[in-house]
Amino acid sequence: MKWIFFLTFSFSLYFINGQKNQVDHLELLFDQGHYKVVYKKSSRFLKKEQFSSNYSVLFFNSISEFMLSENNNKFSLERSVENYKKVCFSDADYHIRGIYYNYIHDFKNEMISRVIDLKQREKKKKGKQLVSIYNEIFKDQPIVYNDLTLIKNKEDQSTINVGSKSESTELLDYAKKYLGVPYVYGGTSKKGFDCSGYTQHVYAQYGSSIPRTAQNQSQYVNKIKLRNVKTGDLLFYGKNKNKITHVGIAINNKGEDLKMIHASSSKGISITNVINNSYWEPKIQFAGRVTN
Repeated sequence: MKWIFFLTFSFSLYFINGQKNQVDHLELLFDQGHYKVVYKKSSRFLKKEQFSSNYSVLFFNSISEFMLSENNNKFSLERSVENYKKVCFSDADYHIRGIYYNYIHDFKNEMISRVIDLKQREKKKKGKQLVSIYNEIFKDQPIVYNDLTLIKNKEDQSTINVGSKSESTELLDYAKKYLGVPYVYGGTSKKGFDCSGYTQHVYAQYGSSIPRTAQNQSQYVNKIKLRNVKTGDLLFYGKNKNKITHVGIAINNKGEDLKMIHASSSKGISITNVINNSYWEPKIQFAGRVTN
């Protein structure tokens, strides 16, 4: 009897760990911007009985389809939202939404960005429909269609506090407190950071809420030319301008080469000389300035 219990328990543990590994892999792929792969994998998992009640899989299925729905009619905005609502309905204790808070934050920002884009292109009906969807699923933080352009215009005209020398020095001093902290994939605390978790954490100390991933951060900032970079700006790296995989905080002192403080996968939080660096210099795509 004891052996039966042990075998049953072992099988259950193996089954649970297997599902967790699958979810972790979906999260990794999503962070890397492979939304189509995440959607296909999660859709395949959801057809299997053992994953039918795994709402973490449904969560990544929902947000990956949302990301894909903007530029591809094969993917449905409405279906992605309905699946997200299913996750919320099942998540009465906010456990799932607590774990994936950063992704939900990016989800909100992406939806608002789309509304602003539609408004700028004078697609009022679609913009208002998206506002209604947003307010339906995020009832606690409603937005107003007519206010969004005003917010965007403010962002275009003003920079974060690090625009001043004293504030940029403060931000850099804070960033340096974490030198030596190890790189941890998905990390967002002093126990370990990944690149975008680190930049998000540092900026949060100065009242600026930026998206979770390097890709989404690159879409959030105002792009600036490298010759105009100031200490505290963000530097983005990747295969091309549309495939950003790394982000760091610029250190640009007069008379010195451009440097960055960042979460390196090999060295943890460290300072790297960007110019004449055979690895980093060819990969830099652009710089960006965070706005209030």
